Amino acid sequence: MKNIIPENKKIRVIALGCGSKIPELLMKKGASDWLDSIHLLYSYDSISNYFGGRELLDEWTKDGNKFVSSEMVESIEDSIAETYDEEPPFITDNLITFIFTGTLGYEGQREDRVNQFFVNVVGEVTSSIDHVILNSELSREHQEEELCEYILDYFMKAHTQVILAGSFDPFHAGHQSLLDASTKSGATTLPVIIDITNTHPTKGVIEAEVVGKRIEQIEASVKECGREYTIIESNAALFIDKYNIYNLSHPDKLIVFVIGSDVWDDYGKSFEKDFKGILNVSFLVFSRGDNEGKHRPSYLLHPKSFSLTAPEETRKLSSTQLRKETEETTNE
Repeated sequence: MKNIIPENKKIRVIALGCGSKIPELLMKKGASDWLDSIHLLYSYDSISNYFGGRELLDEWTKDGNKFVSSEMVESIEDSIAETYDEEPPFITDNLITFIFTGTLGYEGQREDRVNQFFVNVVGEVTSSIDHVILNSELSREHQEEELCEYILDYFMKAHTQVILAGSFDPFHAGHQSLLDASTKSGATTLPVIIDITNTHPTKGVIEAEVVGKRIEQIEASVKECGREYTIIESNAALFIDKYNIYNLSHPDKLIVFVIGSDVWDDYGKSFEKDFKGILNVSFLVFSRGDNEGKHRPSYLLHPKSFSLTAPEETRKLSSTQLRKETEETTNE
């Protein structure tokens, strides 16, 4: 999270009647770097006092909605300031406040009960209240985890530029699975950048005609992937070089490189050395299925790393092996 929250900002969470495990889920090691405070307001009076008056709360709950109302959350930003002589305590320049209310699951709940939550984000530009329907088959604990995941996903999607980089010699189903997996991870709502380098770190400059053919191959392969993407040719051979390029044009973004676990295993220590002291970069690492539990912790790892596994048929694919097989077939 430290890598994700905008500089000089902290998060405040206000939960209206839902999520007793929120502190446990959010207050992990390093949380003081990005977490300002958590407010769990359960009673009618505590919510009323916090937001500056019973009159406003009575208006929210007049139709018997208790604390579960999108209108209740939506009106916070517009209406509460009127009850204070000064700005409310949760509206400040350096705070991004997540205000939740909802109905989470419990054992023995009626079958037609809808588990859901509403959230407004104060301190950022928001177009509407988000309404999230939860899987009623999940335990309450898992539903509370989803509520906390929302905070993480909010920043991931709004502030993350995902980059799939390589020389792609050739682009194969394994690369395609990484692109697909980055979509499934919910890492970003922005178009994924496919960065093809014209300068290999060990082989030097690649001919323009060769790069052009590889770009054509990539376009043909990914045009049906269902994810917006941009193909960019760069002369950056190393990941740190690519970071330096994209950080100039995306200074307010978390830059996330998508790689397979084999690349992380081989170069993770080098990445930590190259990116020492750089906070707005992460590596979203996808498992090849044979390294569960073997990866070591690193501040560079995107929180969703190793949460998805490449399809079995693509796990062993490599451009080097495909080139070798092509050469052998040609020579026969």
